[in-house]
This record gives sequence, C-alpha cells and structure tokens, in this order.
Amino acid sequence: MDRRSCLLAPALLLAPGFGRAALAAAPPGYADVRRWGARGDGRQDDSPAFQQALDRAGQVWVPPGRYAVGDLALWSHTRLRGAGVESVLVHRGGSAILASAQARNNGSPEPRDNVHDIILEDLAFHGRCETEGFVEQNHLLVVSACSRLTVRNCHFRAFQGDAIYVGSGYGEDPVRHNEDIAVHGCTFDGVNFMNRQGVSVVDGTRVTIERNLFRDCSRHDMPGAIDIEPEAAHHRVRDIRILRNRLVGVMGGVGAICVILAVDRYDDPPRHIEIRGNRVEGRSRSLGIVAKAFVDGAAAAPLDLVVAGNEILDTFHGFEFSGVRGVRFEANRVRGTIVSPVLSVPHRGRAADVALRGNRFERVGMHSGSALKVHPTANLVIERNRFVECGWIDGSPGPVVDLSRQPPEEVRMSGNVVVEPRRPRGD
Repeated sequence: MDRRSCLLAPALLLAPGFGRAALAAAPPGYADVRRWGARGDGRQDDSPAFQQALDRAGQVWVPPGRYAVGDLALWSHTRLRGAGVESVLVHRGGSAILASAQARNNGSPEPRDNVHDIILEDLAFHGRCETEGFVEQNHLLVVSACSRLTVRNCHFRAFQGDAIYVGSGYGEDPVRHNEDIAVHGCTFDGVNFMNRQGVSVVDGTRVTIERNLFRDCSRHDMPGAIDIEPEAAHHRVRDIRILRNRLVGVMGGVGAICVILAVDRYDDPPRHIEIRGNRVEGRSRSLGIVAKAFVDGAAAAPLDLVVAGNEILDTFHGFEFSGVRGVRFEANRVRGTIVSPVLSVPHRGRAADVALRGNRFERVGMHSGSALKVHPTANLVIERNRFVECGWIDGSPGPVVDLSRQPPEEVRMSGNVVVEPRRPRGD
C-alpha cells in the first residue's frame, strides 16, 4: 500500500455508512440480527427482529447501533454478543423488562426444568431513568428459573429498577430457583441515583459477582448496589461470592453491598456468602457492607459470612452486622467513616458468633468518637486489629471500642493496637 492509500484508509473507515458496518462483521457461527430486519437506528422497534433471531439462530451478533427493544425472551443455549459499548440495547418505552431469561412454563422447583446455558457479552444495556426517573419494577435483565447464565463485559446504564434481577416466584407463582449465575467485568452506571440495585439476588445458588464497577446508583430508600435479599421462605440463597468489585458513590439506604434476611425462617437457610477484595469508595455519603436480619442471631442458622480483604473508604458508617450468626470480618481496611460501624442494632437483632480479626481502622467514627459500637452481641471476638487515629473529628480521643451496652464476659479481646489521634496544633 502506498503512502496516499495509508493516509486515505482512516478517513474511509470514518466515513458515514462505511467504517462501523465494515468492521462489525458477524463472528463465525453467529447470525447478524440485521438479517431479520433490525435497524439499530434508535427509532424503529427492533424487538420483533431480535426475538426472531433469538428463536431461530441461538448465537446472535449485534453490530454497533442503538436497538430499541423490550420484553425479549432468552432461551436455552442462547449467546448474544456485541461489539462493546457501541452495541446498545435501549429499553423500549412501554416495556417493563428489556430482556428475561426464564423457563417457558414459568419454571418449577427442579433445576432440570430451568432455561439454561445463556451467555451475554460485550453489549450495552441502556434504561430510561434519565428521562422517566425511578420505576421500581422496570428492570433491564430479569433472571428466573435459570441455570448457567454468564453476563460478561457488558455495560448497564440508567436502569430504573435493577440492572440485573435474579429472582423467583411470589405468592401463588411456582417456586423456582436459579443456579450458576456469573456476572463478570461489567459496568453498572446509575447516572442519577434514580435506580433500585445494580444486581439483586433474591434466589440463587452458586452466584458470582466479580470485577465489576458500580457507580452513582441506588436511590436513598433502596438497599444498595449489590443486594442479596431472599424475600420469601422458599427463596434459596447460598454459595454467593462477591469478589474484587469497585463501588463508587452508591447512595442506597442499607449498604453498598448488603445481605438482608427479610423473613424469620427459611425452608433452606441462606449460607456461605463471601465478600472479598472489594473496594467501596463512599464520598462520605454512602454506606459500607451490611448483613442484617430481624431475629436473635444466637438462635438463627449459621450464615457463614466471610468479609475479608475489602477496602471501605470514606463511607458514612463502614459496616453493620445485626441479627445474623457466623460472621468473619478479617483483614479489611476501614477508613474515614462519619459514625461508628456497629454490631447488633437493637431494633433489628443481636448478632452472634462474630470475629473481627486483623483489620485496620483509620480515622473511623469521627462524629461518634469510637471506631466500633457494640450493642449486645453473643460470642464476639476482637483480635489483632489496628486502630489508627480513631476518635472525635477534633482530635480528642474516645473509646476505641464502645462496649457500654455489651456484657464484658461475652467479648474476647486480645492483640489489638491503638494509635492515638494527633492533637490539634496549639494544644
């Protein structure tokens, strides 16, 4: 190729009607959704074209464009793939759900009846919160009675309810369960906080939420960015892993990451939840990591909750554990909270079998004077933690661990290190 051709090539690629179409050929084995009449102009309702492609092709390619779609059904062995943030599925007005992965017969308690083996990758999903505000049940992706779903490298923006809702049946609906759900490398941008959650898990076994970015999401009266919340006795939540995510400016009213056990007793109690290696950046407004129930944790089934290796930075309270049994809070860094993290909020329930080991608390509880507030908690261990400059915002010291309402014989403390706040200049 001569020099003139080299100079002309970039201009040709950028010319209208040439560049994106030429570079967006369908990968081998995929059917281009435009084959069924999808335009991607943001105006035409492309839902019929998408549904035909999903029904007939299985592996569907979405080239760059803005596709107005709603109420799409994703069946077993579906693979929907795009070219990244330029392949945009726009939540069509008049539809509550952009797409759903659920069994044709509404599912059953048996996973063998689930819709299964679905992959969504390199796509953008855009909701309507910028123009229509908050609508709690308007979700971008609903998962129900589904096994082996992977959502990878996708961008969720401006969702009104949840970006991804992993749910089950209500009332007289059939009981159904989700298994093996993975959300990897995605971005959840709530834009204006007029949303519910980034990811909600109401029913799920072996769910992994890993290496995602959550920012500017969740209305103040909604739980938070990641919400694990079985809402009925038959809902099944176990083997949940929340790993290495970044959460920035989450405004939910419970926590950036939260576990909420909403009923007194479950048919199959929630268990084995791991929250590890995440970074919560609060901007002094957001909450941190929360697990709460409304029962006496000493009489509850073990939750087996591990919260380890996280950074909780500049949040309002850092963390809370109430009404749950079996919590290991280990090797975390908590910095710059407004009020004290708390155990066993009285109007919820007392926590039990809680161990805080090897954590670092820096300038925590600046408006409450203590790094940790303990209400009656059964079997509490506080070991090998480091408390650095924790106390009042003016530099005056307070009780590092406030046990004023905690019977001392229920607490074992050893090996903790306290570094006193620096005095203000002139003292």
